[in-house]
Amino acid sequence: MPCNSLVLSILSASKIERFLSAMGVDEVKEILNTLRVAMSLSFGMLIIVVGGIIRRFDDKNVDSIFWLGALFAVFLLTIILLLIIKISQRTKEIKEL
Repeated sequence: MPCNSLVLSILSASKIERFLSAMGVDEVKEILNTLRVAMSLSFGMLIIVVGGIIRRFDDKNVDSIFWLGALFAVFLLTIILLLIIKISQRTKEIKEL
């Protein structure tokens, strides 16, 4: 009888590991989706900011707002690059699970 309980505990442990692994995959997928939404929003903001920068430049209105917009565009590009790196890492995590 002790042998059977050992087998049952091993089987249940493997089921628990699979369950926890599935939970881990779901959690990583949820984080991945959140990162994708953040990247989409960042791209949208970047398009709006760059459009404003171009309009100000075409109007020959290169002032402090123009330069702040340019700095914000560079900041958004940096954020997008970091999001791409994080998405790549999370995708590799899913492959490992």
